[in-house]
Amino acid sequence: LSGFVLYRPLVAAHLGGRPTPKVRPYLRRRFLRIVPAYWLARTVAAYVLHTVSPPINNWKAVVVYFGFLQIYSSHYVLHGLSAAWTLCVEMSFYLFLPVYAFAVAAWARRGGKHRLRVEVLALIGLLVFSVLWRVAVFWNPSGQPTSAGTWLPAQLDQFVLGMGLAVASVWW
Repeated sequence: LSGFVLYRPLVAAHLGGRPTPKVRPYLRRRFLRIVPAYWLARTVAAYVLHTVSPPINNWKAVVVYFGFLQIYSSHYVLHGLSAAWTLCVEMSFYLFLPVYAFAVAAWARRGGKHRLRVEVLALIGLLVFSVLWRVAVFWNPSGQPTSAGTWLPAQLDQFVLGMGLAVASVWW
């Protein structure tokens, strides 16, 4: 759903030859949509309900949990509010999307009038990258646990589906 809703205005501007929406208001809206409620829930869970383990009792834990960084550490990834790892991925996607849209638009400018083709090829590239990332992470001969399966690259294929629908709906 996020891939569709957030990418559609970007791809509409791109395929329509218009400037893309401004990044700063986009990031502000994304921040206000997630962060205040997340921080409140995290604070209540940690300091009222005492359900966060390992506890948030040092600066590293504060930065990891409140900075949406728990997916980057196997020590923190599924602790506390265990489903919060999905919000960390979502926040990563929010930051990734404007960079991706800028890169695709730049690629299309070099390619001339084939904007739709560039969009589709870029999405196929993301999909292939995501699948290869997962293969590399989950086909781990060392047997060492890793949290890389929760990082954005491992989840990109799910966003790509929505982004593809956004491209199709704009093209239609």
